[in-house]
Amino acid sequence: MKTKAFLTVTIALAFVVMAQAAPKKVAPEKPAAEKKDTSFSFAGEVVKVSATALILKGAEGSEDRSFAFTETTKIVNGEKPAKLGDIKVGNKVGGQARKAGKSDPIVLSVNVSVKEKADTKKPDAPKKKAA
Repeated sequence: MKTKAFLTVTIALAFVVMAQAAPKKVAPEKPAAEKKDTSFSFAGEVVKVSATALILKGAEGSEDRSFAFTETTKIVNGEKPAKLGDIKVGNKVGGQARKAGKSDPIVLSVNVSVKEKADTKKPDAPKKKAA
């Protein structure tokens, strides 16, 4: 009887050990939700610039727009690297920024040599006189 009980306990224990050692079925990982790209382009006339902020003139009837600089902000003059000191009040600048929640957008890159767009509107065709 003792041998039967010992054998039963040994077999049960063997099943438990095998169940623990068996590879667990893991649900396949779901692809992580892609982060929504929150970057956007900007352009405008510099109203104020400091080591931490860039303020651009707002559109007519709108408030000025504020952006934040970080240590990773890339500043260029066309294709060449530039420095913060190259950004002057009154300059036209453009670049890329990223939304930062309720804070000012963060400037990813800024180009200090943006030229104003030429007027692309076609001139009105001359009107013909009615006969």
